[in-house]
Amino acid sequence: MNPRTSAQEILDCDLCQTAALQSHCELCQINLCKACVGEHLSVVVVQYKHRKFTPTIKYPKCPNHTQRQCKLYCEKCDAPACSTCISSKHDGHYISDVLKKLNSKTEDLKRDFIELEQRIYPTYKEIESDLQSEKLNLEAQYETLITTVTEHGEI
Repeated sequence: MNPRTSAQEILDCDLCQTAALQSHCELCQINLCKACVGEHLSVVVVQYKHRKFTPTIKYPKCPNHTQRQCKLYCEKCDAPACSTCISSKHDGHYISDVLKKLNSKTEDLKRDFIELEQRIYPTYKEIESDLQSEKLNLEAQYETLITTVTEHGEI
């Protein structure tokens, strides 16, 4: 089928490349038709619709080299960079893996969130409660002052 003129495209078996696929090998990450499943390792073959998702890593694109991916991270500049940028603009800087840096920043965010929930948020809730009671106290004092001024004005 021509994908430009049809609404759907039939996926073919990765082994014979003629029959429509019905299964997926989790170990080899290949798609199989019914006939090829018997020739393959049947222990790790599952139905195609029950296959597991295999994540693909999507690195950020380099802003200077659009065809390159930023797989490295410059610690000094605090920015991801491609290998071309590392060799030209970040010479002598400390370089790390962008995924390790991402994991590190994720852990930092988790720690910050826990601190926010456990320490900062309760403190602000307490301050809010104190301010509410002070506000009510001031409103009562204000009413007393208005009454006093009104009585004094009548005298």
